[in-house]
Amino acid sequence: MQIEDFLSLCVSKQVPFFCYRLPEEKGLRIGVQRSSELLSFSSVSALSCLENQCGFLVAPFDLTSENKIYFIQSDILIDDEVPSYAVEYLSSFPQKSFDNDLIQNLSSQKKDDYVASVVRLVDEIKKGEANKVVYSRMVPFEVPSLKDKLPKVFSEMLEKYKDAYLFWFNIPGVSMWMGASPELFLRKKAERVETVALAGTQLSVEKWSSKNKEEQLYVENFIREIFTAQGLTDIRVDGPISVKAGNVYHLKTQLSGQMEDASSWTDLLEALHPTPAVCGCPKEKAKPIIQRMEASERGFYSGFLGFLDGNANFEFCVNLRSMRLLSDKALLYVGGGITKDSDCEEEWRETEMKLTTMANVLETVNA
Repeated sequence: MQIEDFLSLCVSKQVPFFCYRLPEEKGLRIGVQRSSELLSFSSVSALSCLENQCGFLVAPFDLTSENKIYFIQSDILIDDEVPSYAVEYLSSFPQKSFDNDLIQNLSSQKKDDYVASVVRLVDEIKKGEANKVVYSRMVPFEVPSLKDKLPKVFSEMLEKYKDAYLFWFNIPGVSMWMGASPELFLRKKAERVETVALAGTQLSVEKWSSKNKEEQLYVENFIREIFTAQGLTDIRVDGPISVKAGNVYHLKTQLSGQMEDASSWTDLLEALHPTPAVCGCPKEKAKPIIQRMEASERGFYSGFLGFLDGNANFEFCVNLRSMRLLSDKALLYVGGGITKDSDCEEEWRETEMKLTTMANVLETVNA
């Protein structure tokens, strides 16, 4: 059975599954959990029990009683060809209806409302409420019978976005997401950890504005401080450089360090999430503003996700350039960093540019 057909089978049976490809790699990895009961966690610190587990972790932007961290176990793990036993196993399940359409607290925001919100945000920032706030919005995209076209959507993403962290996961009864993230959240191999400070958005790299430079520097300084506070040694910083993601450019600095105690990785995760790249700074001030002002709950958008290999090694990306998948529509999520120097029209255009990453793929399969 072809990969695309197997993924279609996963959707039709509504099993917990994940699928991802790392940047610049050709290999695609698929994992399926046999049980419908997923492990869930209400805190990052509780993830330490997963140190020797193999599977896919999905964390929301904001941990609440309703928004938990989920872990999809890789009972069936596929790297190349689909084994016959995996097909036989899934074929034994009955067809299930697409059960991820029950949503609450989700509303899109038109341009006038968005611009008005940014005006208020800039005013609050100038008054000292925060230095930076990442403000996001949700945009619905109608695609008749989308649930039947999802494998094709993902195939288009695999073809278009070679440099991105590509992912697709299903948590039955909660939500299904797909995305092409440009941003590493945290990579760990033994005691060595690595992340990036990715921020600032422009269509070209001829000259970076002071606003974009400042926005990216907030993220870089935050990560430096966390690395130092967490006791990392041999801290290395490289950048910033300009990198392309879809049809836009960002400023990126790579940061890495050595952990004295490899088992303290959950402490580092907890300290980093959410970074100023998706929240703002100081985050204890920016986060309440986001919760108060955004029209739609983020859910897993701007959280982190990725594969754990069973030896406490992992590569997590940030859930960006992504969409929540419903039976006949996709909910696209985009955001941008607002500072005292933000121009409201420019901020709107930035979100429109970021939307094209997922919208272009949906338009192709909807044609």
